[in-house]
Amino acid sequence: MKKPKYSVEFQEQAVRKTLTGDESIREIAEGLGISYWTLRQWRKEYIKNQKNQPEPRRRGNDAEEIKRLKEEIANLKLDNAILKKYAAMLSRDD
Repeated sequence: MKKPKYSVEFQEQAVRKTLTGDESIREIAEGLGISYWTLRQWRKEYIKNQKNQPEPRRRGNDAEEIKRLKEEIANLKLDNAILKKYAAMLSRDD
C-alpha cells in the first residue's frame, strides 16, 4: 500500500493548527483525514526545525523603540493622573 503524499503547505497548516488551536492533535488529524501518528511526526519535525533556525536579526531601532515607549508611558501616566483628578471632582459634586 502506497502512502499518500501531502504538500508541504498542507503539512504546515495542519501543524500550525495543532500549535494554535483548541483541538487535540487526534481531533485535528481526524478532521483532516490523516493519521494521528503522521500529524504527530510532522509536528515533531516542525518544532525541531524551528529550534534550529537562527534568530531573526533585529533592526538597530531598539534605542528608538525604547525612547518611544518611555514617552508613551509618560503620556499615559499624565492621562491617568488627569483622570484620577477628574474622578475625584465628580465624586465631590454628589
